Amino acid sequence: DQMAQLEAQWGIRPVAIRLVGGEHFIDFRYRVTDPQKAATLLSRNNKAFLIDEQSGRVHNVPVTKLGPMRASAIEPHADKNYVVIFGNGEKILHKGSLVTVVIGDFRAEHLQVM
Repeated sequence: DQMAQLEAQWGIRPVAIRLVGGEHFIDFRYRVTDPQKAATLLSRNNKAFLIDEQSGRVHNVPVTKLGPMRASAIEPHADKNYVVIFGNGEKILHKGSLVTVVIGDFRAEHLQVM
């Protein structure tokens, strides 16, 4: 099972991936189960993006005046949820779309948008 593998290798468990903000954004939430393993996902040095599995199109993390719309932490905490927001400005992704989330070397494939 992919979720068990992600947790064993990366110390996180995906919680949800859903449309938010009038479907202009995709909200990916995950729970840290092993802070040491999860630290690389929370480093801004690792680029985060989402791939639409149907079209292959890449959706990036929007950057605001406050920085990228994603959680980062020097020391992640166990049993805490973190979030990464991806742009969906053209509303290409919809409920039921299959996506792959990539953060550095981390890949979570075939996640269904809710």
